[in-house]
Amino acid sequence: GGDLEAARKAALDAAEKIKEELKDAKMVFLTAGLGGGTGSGATGIVASICKELDILTLAFIITPFEWEGTERLKRAEEGLKAIKEYVDSLIIIPNEKLSKLVDENTHATTAFDLADEILINAVQGVSQIVNNTGYKNIDFADIQAALKNKGKAIIGMGTEEGEDAAMKAAQKAISSPLLEETSIAGASNVLFSFTGHPSNAKFKDFDTMGRKIAEMVSDKGGKPSEINFGIYYDENLPENAVRVIIFATGFERKVQDLLQKTKDVFQTKQPTEAKKIPPYPISKENQAEILGYSGENKEDKNKAAYWRFKKD
Repeated sequence: GGDLEAARKAALDAAEKIKEELKDAKMVFLTAGLGGGTGSGATGIVASICKELDILTLAFIITPFEWEGTERLKRAEEGLKAIKEYVDSLIIIPNEKLSKLVDENTHATTAFDLADEILINAVQGVSQIVNNTGYKNIDFADIQAALKNKGKAIIGMGTEEGEDAAMKAAQKAISSPLLEETSIAGASNVLFSFTGHPSNAKFKDFDTMGRKIAEMVSDKGGKPSEINFGIYYDENLPENAVRVIIFATGFERKVQDLLQKTKDVFQTKQPTEAKKIPPYPISKENQAEILGYSGENKEDKNKAAYWRFKKD
């Protein structure tokens, strides 16, 4: 119903249950559509709990259409500010882009499925990398190093066949037109996997793709601090096919810049100032610095968000 406070309260009341469900998790994918009450109000609380439990957390956030109105856009902005404080990596998918990507004959379900595909590819990508054994493996520690505390992220998967399959698959992996950003230029960390058929996984294809990725990253003059990779074989792939999964994080533009860009995209003629929401600080054991804390009671700084809210 668009009630942020009710959504926050519901999440706070369920905090212990959420902690119990997440206690053994190594990685959490949070997905939320912002603008209503639940996504904008509760997701930040869940993200703070994940941070408290030191769980690697990746958020997929869908922002409203411009025509949904000032109030929904304002709630989306509030929710995004809360979420970005606690997630390790953030992928923003603006619904507004749908209207520019689909034609007049596209079914509504098909259009919204485009956003779901980004999430599915990311989850499948992590699963395939971690669970498969290859010539050179990527383990969960590598994924954690690439995503932990990195902010803006691009994650994608592409499969292509035929000539230049590796290059085409890599381009497909990072070029979803629905993403808030569609270039890996400026990323400081890149992790990619190269998967081919055992009989036809050519070194030249892999090497050319790796060099091209490095070139794309440094397109804005920067150089990546690290590019890590894995090489895998899959007998179920066609002999002339290549599958590429790419994680790019640590962009030069920080999350605050993304917030401003998102705000600019949805700016109305008479913008309404967003209501300032309380921060969600967590214990110093899991966070070196509490960002945005404005509480008057300094003793509360070491308490998790849900405990600080619960006592009121």
